[in-house]
Amino acid sequence: MRLVNLSVMFLVVGGILGACNNEGEESSVYTGRETQYNLLEGSYLETTTSGSITVRERTDKSVEIQLLMEGTLNGAIHPVHLHYGSLQDDGLVAEFLSNLEDAGNNRSQSLTHLTQLADGTTITYDQLIDMDGSIKVHFEEEGALKDVLLGATNIGTNYSMADVGSVKDITLCNSQTE
Repeated sequence: MRLVNLSVMFLVVGGILGACNNEGEESSVYTGRETQYNLLEGSYLETTTSGSITVRERTDKSVEIQLLMEGTLNGAIHPVHLHYGSLQDDGLVAEFLSNLEDAGNNRSQSLTHLTQLADGTTITYDQLIDMDGSIKVHFEEEGALKDVLLGATNIGTNYSMADVGSVKDITLCNSQTE
């Protein structure tokens, strides 16, 4: 009986220590520095969208970009582009981010681990936060609705929606990279 109690105690203590170690491993991936941006509603008239982007610094100085959006179509996949310049510029694509994919209940999400831009330039959290850039979420990659935006935001040094009154003020995407 004593052997059984001792075995149970080791299992419980081992489980607790294991849970603590896993939690510590996950939290040690991030430095704790993060910035959030709100998305401006896009031009797709069939639905009302809203969303946010969270940029997190990882301990290796790389960047993680998480995009959450509501009002998307169930089952849909939407391309996401990081652009040079503001929403009002015809900026080239700095990097193609992970597609925004259906998460159910008219919600979508995207998670991109970013270490470099399309031209091979290394990008850190501080560089992204200081970047003159913007992010645009498209309805589709190719086809009649490729220029339709579901949402967009300026990021970095030009993050201000004061100069962008509505989606009419956003320049269409130039999906070419340098």
